[in-house]
Amino acid sequence: MVAMETFLLRRWIVNLSEKKNIYEVYDFTSDCWRVLGTATDWFLAADHRGISVKGNTYWVALQIVGLHVEFILSFDFSKETFQSLPLPDPSPRLILALSVVKEEQLCLLGFHVPNVLMGADESLLGLQVWVTTSTGSWNKSLAVIAIDAYKDMLSIGISFLADEQNIVVMYLNTGNNLHILRENKHILEEHLGGGSTSISSPAVLMNYPPSLARIRQGTFLRGRKRKAESM
Repeated sequence: MVAMETFLLRRWIVNLSEKKNIYEVYDFTSDCWRVLGTATDWFLAADHRGISVKGNTYWVALQIVGLHVEFILSFDFSKETFQSLPLPDPSPRLILALSVVKEEQLCLLGFHVPNVLMGADESLLGLQVWVTTSTGSWNKSLAVIAIDAYKDMLSIGISFLADEQNIVVMYLNTGNNLHILRENKHILEEHLGGGSTSISSPAVLMNYPPSLARIRQGTFLRGRKRKAESM
């Protein structure tokens, strides 16, 4: 049984006019929200959802200043601290989504555009999947399909699952269009009906690991107290 003290929830309060994120955690033991701090140098886009891997949560974040460069941001709930992770090298032109492999490895889906002027192979244009190693570096796991006819791959707010062994990628976009790719073949495209009109609340594909943990119900939804800490 997992102790109740281990459960924390995290939420953001985004102030677009002042370009800052106030981040808080909800602690079940004290039954209140705690303000951890305010971020003014990075921003979380609405179309990139977080992924939880081995107790940490990861997002694709954007630098607020300069060229709005993307990077991987993680939050350690045990230490209540943020840190940034390096991108794969060479990094993808566009990071589409994050996922998890085997419940313990962070997985990144990116759109790669080779620099043909520098002699790169033009056939490498397309989707690529990277997976983290035990040391925190990245391995290119899959390279699937030239991008030409598949505009849904570049849709904002997509979620995906990857199967390294069978070289399969499944992804779902905000229009509820499900696609399955195997190596260089597009083997399934199906509209599941409905679909969100908002990039901040899209349908998602998820891994589901069963758990015996019990969460006390009906407490934090009613209370919503907040306790600010000095910053």
